[in-house]
Amino acid sequence: MALAEYKDTLATSASFSTVLLFMTGMFTANKIMKRNSVGDDSYVPFITGFLSCSLWLRYGILIEDATITLVNSVGAFLHISYLTIYIFHSKSKMGILRQQIPPMMCLLMVLFYSYYGEENVDIVKFHVGVIASAVTIAFFAAPLTKLMHVIRFRSVECLPFPMIVASFAVSAQWLLYGIILQDPFITLPNSLGCFLSSVQLTLFLIYPVTSDGTK
Repeated sequence: MALAEYKDTLATSASFSTVLLFMTGMFTANKIMKRNSVGDDSYVPFITGFLSCSLWLRYGILIEDATITLVNSVGAFLHISYLTIYIFHSKSKMGILRQQIPPMMCLLMVLFYSYYGEENVDIVKFHVGVIASAVTIAFFAAPLTKLMHVIRFRSVECLPFPMIVASFAVSAQWLLYGIILQDPFITLPNSLGCFLSSVQLTLFLIYPVTSDGTK
């Protein structure tokens, strides 16, 4: 396959782009630290990012792919750091900590199963791949909740254009990488990621915004 010749280059490019995307959380974390309050910011992107990276980290180890393993190791570390900063600066620390118990328990159950629950590695790969893909698809689908608002008010002000462009670029690179590896668990969620990002970018063409913020 001709595309396979670019595997190493694509792996480097996708890794670099993904780490940069993960690092955008630093802007929110820095804002929280400066004002010493979480304000209206949500911890959901941090916990979902940590869960997704942790699951893909385990999957990368199972399929012995250094690129996926390294990128998601960095991603898991960054997201748990952001979450720690959020909790530390929150007024309801115990309440937020209690809310983290269910997703963390689910993650621990998946990890325990992948290490001790099944001896057949191929079956473990399949199950962990399905779960990691499902979490990633849910993460990509989250912005769809804003689409009705955009269509109703004919305004794209609630959509983060730079983030959507970055998500499209990252998804496209991982889609190609998944095609090279012939791995459906990498290909499927990133195909959806490209599609959803394209839909959101199309809205910027349908409802353009002028320099003064009006349609």
